[in-house]
Amino acid sequence: MTTTKTVQARMTTKGLRIFLEGSYLDSVGFHHRTSYNFVMDNDAVYITINGMGKRTVSGNTSRPVIDMQSKALSKVFNEGMVNVDLSYAEGIIITQGE
Repeated sequence: MTTTKTVQARMTTKGLRIFLEGSYLDSVGFHHRTSYNFVMDNDAVYITINGMGKRTVSGNTSRPVIDMQSKALSKVFNEGMVNVDLSYAEGIIITQGE
């Protein structure tokens, strides 16, 4: 089962910021302190759970948070709405919204 959310990507002085939070992360296995990796290509970002990942889900047990902010994200997305597809099997896939 795939869940789709739409979130705002905002430009900051450090680059584009995409902030994901809440129980929908928990529902696909991205619990507080879970290690993950992410890969960017020309039109999407793929986030997968990885026990040896360099990044971890922050926040707390009731409100997990994935906060991405970089100038590299600005090369993949424009400021505005992005689509976040969440799946237990595939992880998180972020694409540019309308």
